[in-house]
Amino acid sequence: MELTPAGQRLLASAETIHQEMELAGRELAAMRRSPAGRLRVSTECTTCYHWLPAVLSAFQKKYSTIEVEINIEATRRPFTTLLSGELDAAIVYSTRRDRRIAFRELFKDELVIIIHPEHRLAARKFTPNLRPKLRPERDYLPPSPASRFLFHHTNPLVPAI
Repeated sequence: MELTPAGQRLLASAETIHQEMELAGRELAAMRRSPAGRLRVSTECTTCYHWLPAVLSAFQKKYSTIEVEINIEATRRPFTTLLSGELDAAIVYSTRRDRRIAFRELFKDELVIIIHPEHRLAARKFTPNLRPKLRPERDYLPPSPASRFLFHHTNPLVPAI
């Protein structure tokens, strides 16, 4: 059997398409084994940034083809920034009822209070479910002038404990 000129042309195109499909299949399989791209992250609290480099270093060793970008400006507004598409993920300590956001617990963080031994709260026991009742007129101090440059205050008073 002999192909017509149209058949020969179609066979040549089919062979080229077949080779391209095989190449694409190999490339896609390689991409699944080693994901690539950019991951834009932030945290809700600047106190997280002390442990974040170690976590990201381990992540980079495992996923060297993913570029991690930390958006420090989103620290004050991680939910809004995530929903606007400027972030891929945010590490937060608070949750919200919002079907557009999926929350997954990463770990439990234990906070420790450091106060003067004579402070009225020094003798109190704290548990994860017990919060002290603080009164601003007694338990809060105005922020120091230097702290204006270090922290964004949504409340003009900062805890005195």
